[in-house]
Amino acid sequence: MSKQRTQGEWHKTKIASPDYAPSFGIYAGDSPTALAVVSGDNAEADATLIAAAPALLIALVELLASCESAVGWCDARSVDTSAAPDEDKVSAAYAAIKQATLP
Repeated sequence: MSKQRTQGEWHKTKIASPDYAPSFGIYAGDSPTALAVVSGDNAEADATLIAAAPALLIALVELLASCESAVGWCDARSVDTSAAPDEDKVSAAYAAIKQATLP
């Protein structure tokens, strides 16, 4: 089993289903094979979130890396606590990245 996620931009597409019970496929790039099929009461919203997951993960990783390398990150904690990052939120962000990636 690969530890890499399926590469490419993910998107959702409504698949053949009745309007009263739509299903959505999650696809990577131009692949004709769905990575997942989502159905149920919140199918479109759930499929939208799943399709956005790779971009959200990359954005979160890059944001945390940018914050960590920013001048004053450590100094802000000791000089001006109002400028310091909320450590609980930072910890939650790292936990979310860990949850979304394989060890």
